[in-house]
Amino acid sequence: MVVSLLGLLLIGLSFTTGLGIGAALIASIVVTSSLTLLPAVLDMVKVARATAANIDFTASWAAEPCCASVWFCY
Repeated sequence: MVVSLLGLLLIGLSFTTGLGIGAALIASIVVTSSLTLLPAVLDMVKVARATAANIDFTASWAAEPCCASVWFCY
């Protein structure tokens, strides 16, 4: 995406050059922040909701089968 936006530099018009650089910069900032900040914020929200609801995420419920049938477990 950033490479295609930087392709606006090849046109040679000053308006499209500035537009391409600005859009590529914003796109790279958004991608970088979504890869770094979003997981951290979601982890904080999960911990806050788990604390408020008194949920234990360290329980070993996944290791034990919930019923005899694999297809119909609640």
